Amino acid sequence: MRPFTPPDRIRYTAQIPNVREVAIYGTVDRACWQTWLQSLGIQPATTSGAAHVIISATDLAWQGLRFRELIVTVATTTGADPTQADSFYLAYACNSSPILAWAERALFQTPYLHRDVAVDTTAPQMEVRYRSQAVLRAQMGQSRPPAAHARETWAGPVFLPVSRTRQQRGGAYFMVAISGEQAVYPFAPDVDILTLPPAGDHLAFAWLRDSHFTPTEWRIRANATHARSQTYRRGTIE
Repeated sequence: MRPFTPPDRIRYTAQIPNVREVAIYGTVDRACWQTWLQSLGIQPATTSGAAHVIISATDLAWQGLRFRELIVTVATTTGADPTQADSFYLAYACNSSPILAWAERALFQTPYLHRDVAVDTTAPQMEVRYRSQAVLRAQMGQSRPPAAHARETWAGPVFLPVSRTRQQRGGAYFMVAISGEQAVYPFAPDVDILTLPPAGDHLAFAWLRDSHFTPTEWRIRANATHARSQTYRRGTIE
């Protein structure tokens, strides 16, 4: 695994308050993701032999433009201790705005796609649709009180996919800072719904199925703050 050194000074190019977010946390087989990520010089963080994935849908506004996003990230570590998650790998990202999806790809080198995204924090649910077909759908099937409330603050790097033709130039990443109070609900497989179609529109969904993604909890934020930096380039992959 290649050492990672964050930038000395971080300038967040976008700071967005009043973000509404629905997230599903879950576990996957660590060995699968370790194989997929080894070329990037990072490895999935692990507890009890499992790696951890977050599927997060957000409703937010920036520069007067309201849009929705959905991302799939896996917790990763850049240090020697595999149990210490200090970063994430961005496996999938989509944006409901075609302009912003284009800007993400062209200006920030992030793998955003343009997709229809729906998110609701009151009756928690999320959905991604492409060409009138559901790519992903999740819904809390029964209203219930949260098991816990917690204020969470996290800051660190998010690593981006690298095409095979560019591996020799190294990977890229951006820095994020997220804060806000969240309500935590255990995922109830008998009533809650999470649907990944047999053939999704992106390799990441096949990875989730092949690595046996198992949802464990919902985390809902009605008013979070998100910040992100420019995209930085890492050194040559070793």
